[in-house]
Amino acid sequence: MKIGTVRVGPADWELTGTSLGSFAFGLDGAISATLPTGDSFAHVGQLFAAGSIEAIELDGETPADLPATIDFKPEPGLAVACLKKVLRAFVVLAVTGASSHLLGGAIGSSIAQEPAKAQPIGILLAAGDITICDSDREDDMTAGLIQSVIAEYKDTGIPVRILPLGDLAYPNGSTGSFNCYDDYWGQKDWIRLTLPVIGNHDRQTGNGKPFYEFFRDRGNLLLDEHGTGAGYYAINLPDEKYGPWKLIALDYLQTDAKGNQIEWLNKLLAEATTPCIVAFTHVHPFSAGRHGHCKQKDGKLRCYSNDSDAKQGQDSVAKANSKIFEKLYSEKATLFLAGHDHNFEQQPRKNGKGEIDKDRGVRSFVIGTGGANLTKVDYDDNKNNGIDIFKSFGVLKIDLYPGRYEWQFKTKHGVNLTSGMDTCNRL
Repeated sequence: MKIGTVRVGPADWELTGTSLGSFAFGLDGAISATLPTGDSFAHVGQLFAAGSIEAIELDGETPADLPATIDFKPEPGLAVACLKKVLRAFVVLAVTGASSHLLGGAIGSSIAQEPAKAQPIGILLAAGDITICDSDREDDMTAGLIQSVIAEYKDTGIPVRILPLGDLAYPNGSTGSFNCYDDYWGQKDWIRLTLPVIGNHDRQTGNGKPFYEFFRDRGNLLLDEHGTGAGYYAINLPDEKYGPWKLIALDYLQTDAKGNQIEWLNKLLAEATTPCIVAFTHVHPFSAGRHGHCKQKDGKLRCYSNDSDAKQGQDSVAKANSKIFEKLYSEKATLFLAGHDHNFEQQPRKNGKGEIDKDRGVRSFVIGTGGANLTKVDYDDNKNNGIDIFKSFGVLKIDLYPGRYEWQFKTKHGVNLTSGMDTCNRL
C-alpha cells in the first residue's frame, strides 16, 4: 500500500507498508517523509549505509501517537539496533555490516537500545619521508603509532595496511639506509601489510635497486606485479580481489602517456566497478610545500620549485603528476595520498586543475611526516585554497567503510591534530 514518498538526495522513493508506515533510504541523502498520521520527520546530518544517522528531528511537537523507537528491518545479514527517542529527536544506532547502498525500515514499536559504533571494513596508515640514518629521527615514534593501531585491530578480522609514501630511507636509498628503515618500519610482521611506493631519494642508489630488493627479499612482491621493479600495482579491500575499496600504488616518475604504467592505469580505472578509489604515490602536484607545486595562472598550469629541485627537474615531475591527478578526477577517484614535502597537508576536494570542487573533487593529503626532518612551507597561496597545514611528525589513519571514510592525523602520544569524514565519489 502506497502511503507517501521519501526524498533521498535527488530521488523520490515510494513509501509502502502497514498503517504505521515504512520508509526507505540511501547513502548520504537528506530524508523527509510524511507519515500516515500527517506528521513528518527529517534527517539531520549525513546518512551512511555502514555508519550512523546523527539524528531524526520531528517537525513541531512530538506526535503522541508516534512510537518512541523505530525498528529497522533491512536486508538479511545486516546487524542493526534501534532508534532511541531523546526529547524531540531520535538518535540513531549504527548500522553495521552493510553491503548494500539501500536499506529499508518500518515504523513500529520495539525496545530502545543504545547506539552501537559501526566498525570499519579496513584501515590505512600512511606516511612518507621516513628514516634518516645517524640523525635525530622520529621514525620510532611513528612506528609506535602504527603498532598501536595494529594491536587494536589484531583480533577483529579488519585488515590494516601500511602505506610508506616514498623516500623511505635517507639520504640515498642505499642498502645501509634501508638497514635503518628496517629498525622500525621493516618489522617482520609488517611486511605482508605494507603497500610501498618509491621516492626520489630511494632512487639515488642503483635507480632504486636496494628499495626493490628490500621488499622482494622479505617476500613482498607487489612492486614486481607488472614486471621486475615495475613499481605500480593495485589491490582491493577488505577482500584483495573484490572489496569495495580499490587501492592504486603509482610510481611518481612513470608519467609518459604511452608508458606501461599510464596505459595500465587508464585501463584499470575504465574497468573499475568499485565505489571507492584511493591512489597513492610520492609526489603531490598541488602541494603547498617547497617541492613541485602547480597552480592555474594566466589560464595555464604553472609549476614551481626551489632552485635545488629545479636542478633535479622536480618542477617537471610535479607537472607530469598533475596529469595523473586529472585522470583520477575524471574517473571519480575518492582519495589521493603523497609525501615528498616534509609536512602534513589536509587538502579540500579538488578538480584536475587543482581548483576546489566541493561536489566531486578528489580529496588529498600530503603526509611527508614519517620521521625524517620537517621542512617549511615555501608557498603561501594555501591560505586561499582551503589547505590545512601541520608541521608535526605523524601518521594519517583512514578508516574505510562501504561508501565512505573517516580520517585522523595521529601524532606523538596518539594526539589527533585533525580529523574528518567524507563519502566516495562513485556512488
